[in-house]
Amino acid sequence: MAQRNVELQENTLSLAELRFREGKTTKLDVTQAQENLAATKALVPQLEIALREALNALCVLLGVPPYNLEAELGSGPIPEAPSQVAIGIPAQLLARRPDVRRAERLVAAQSARIGIAESDLYPRIAITGTIGYESQNLPSLFKGDSLMGSIGPGFRWSIFNYGRIRNNVRAEEARFRQVVLRYQQLVLKAHQEVENAIIRFLRAQERVRFLEDGVKAAKESVELAESQ
Repeated sequence: MAQRNVELQENTLSLAELRFREGKTTKLDVTQAQENLAATKALVPQLEIALREALNALCVLLGVPPYNLEAELGSGPIPEAPSQVAIGIPAQLLARRPDVRRAERLVAAQSARIGIAESDLYPRIAITGTIGYESQNLPSLFKGDSLMGSIGPGFRWSIFNYGRIRNNVRAEEARFRQVVLRYQQLVLKAHQEVENAIIRFLRAQERVRFLEDGVKAAKESVELAESQ
């Protein structure tokens, strides 16, 4: 559309210059036509940059190195976005984000590590056993009579390491607070991105309507300029 506008505005400029040479208009019409043409030409590279950035983003989503996808996409019409988007409850929308879910699982894992560290404060009771072979003569080592075993309870309590264990618990709690703060910061950032996307979507629809009005007016201006 911008390239087509450049062609139309070049014709408009030629008409303005012709009318100025014939003395039917002033230099102002010519300079205004030049200004409009230059502004439209400056818009074309900007649109090309946005197009290539969008193609590179598609390549990243496809998991391939960025390259020009225009040949594969073809020259079909621009897809139209729906007028409404089903957002749902904001909390559910944020919970569907993989980065938020990952941060939440990291918080849960670090919370479990606190419990593991605190378990060293309590005694541990276990039942241990051994089984093997014992014989005074090597030839009869693996015979049935040489089989022996033992079983008994086990008890362990690191009562003299309470200071070290308490410090380890405090360290895990400090790491937990760090993970929670990172999780909260990530949720806030995700909320910001969602709100920004929503407002861009809504305002872009208004911008499209204004641009459509501008296209109609531009076409009418071209027709009037050609008829003049």
